[in-house]
Amino acid sequence: MKRTIVAMAMATALAMVACDPSVQDVIVQNDAAKLTSRIEIRNVPVTVDPTRTLGVHTSGLQLAANTPAVAEQIQLLAEVYPPEIEGQVLQATGVVIRGQYAYVSYNVRGEVQQGAVQVIKFLGDTPELVAEALFPGHDVNALDVCGDQMFLAMASAERESATVGLITVNPLCKFNKDFREVPLESHAANSIRCLEAGTVAVTHGDTGGLSILDRNLTRTAYVPLHDARSVDDWKAGKFVVLSGTPASLAVVDGGVVTATFPLEGATIPESKSTVQVDGDNALVAVNDGGVQLASLITGAVAFTIDPPVVPDLDPPLTVSNSAVAQNRTLFLAQGEAGMYLAHLNKGVSQSPTTVDILGHMEMGALESSNDVTYEGNKAFVAAGLGGFKILKIDTPN
Repeated sequence: MKRTIVAMAMATALAMVACDPSVQDVIVQNDAAKLTSRIEIRNVPVTVDPTRTLGVHTSGLQLAANTPAVAEQIQLLAEVYPPEIEGQVLQATGVVIRGQYAYVSYNVRGEVQQGAVQVIKFLGDTPELVAEALFPGHDVNALDVCGDQMFLAMASAERESATVGLITVNPLCKFNKDFREVPLESHAANSIRCLEAGTVAVTHGDTGGLSILDRNLTRTAYVPLHDARSVDDWKAGKFVVLSGTPASLAVVDGGVVTATFPLEGATIPESKSTVQVDGDNALVAVNDGGVQLASLITGAVAFTIDPPVVPDLDPPLTVSNSAVAQNRTLFLAQGEAGMYLAHLNKGVSQSPTTVDILGHMEMGALESSNDVTYEGNKAFVAAGLGGFKILKIDTPN
């Protein structure tokens, strides 16, 4: 009897997104000339303050020396100002890089739901804001791009639920007005990953889980997971899901959870957390639990870097929202505490044993660093109400 009930529940869940996606209004601006006032070319050095360091939890982690030599080789290339809808300034929530383009998602903090996506071309050292799409009545919490399809992790005010959206872009990365969405369980979708093989994976909130869809937004599998917050793909078609309250990692293979590993942190409800898989390790930002490196084979945590403590700021405002490592360079997005920089003694996939905390990257007024990614010699930061920032990095060996 229990097996029958579970099967019926799964069939109901799949049917929820099996119908034709609804077509919604979207406000598109594809004229780059009309967007030039929204981007400022800066080309100014960014210093790293070594006195603002971070606590660590395992032996071998240390504060690096000679920080000024590193700081002189970081430049703030450009800042992109956030869009507005009905007079409300949006906040940058996530960023992905595809080729020479950066795609940035936006939402509104709190109960109001308004969202947007920006496309920035960053070839060379003079970035250009080439297109923007506004989604009234929707938060856009995260996005991913495969080919000409952009997939959006959203929350819909009209539906009062999480949704996954799809809009196409032409070869010049201009938006088509063909946005459509399908509903999902829970209040908001918060992370999304698309694969060129045709699979889309999206996490959706505290009462949802992980949904796996095809690129027409038809759901093919659903895995209930409490407080699912972030997803990344692993080897052989597997996905890794980071959940909160409490923090844990789940390995999903073929729509089935094959392993789970408990972590510390992610105790603040409805808060951002991220996972980046490299080799057999997962670099996770678990909010109040800091940044951790965990094995996907054993679940063992190699190191933990605490969130910063900043005078006059409540601890929930200075948590670890996102982390990214490329080679030996580690960027930490710490909410309103801003960005921190560190070096590993080897890459994440090689299980590093030493982390040098270089310090805080000084980039102006307090803004919420919500997401960070790294490509080539550039770092890209979704900085909340501060919009989007592009950094040029020349880190010494």
